[in-house]
Amino acid sequence: MLIIEASDVMGLKKLKYQGFRNLADAELEFADNFNFIIGKNGAGKTNLLEAIFYAGLASSFRIKEEHNL
Repeated sequence: MLIIEASDVMGLKKLKYQGFRNLADAELEFADNFNFIIGKNGAGKTNLLEAIFYAGLASSFRIKEEHNL
């Protein structure tokens, strides 16, 4: 499950996800200006970006079939 909250100028404010790839269930709040995603290889940085993309467009840039998420 993905829940996204955006501001009036299309800035991402909050992202909540459960059971998305290798990411632990979490709720993230984003700063107004810049946000950095930092982590070791295999930590889930790309999966977090995919979750944001998926929440915005209801499709993945990595796979075609939703059941593989």
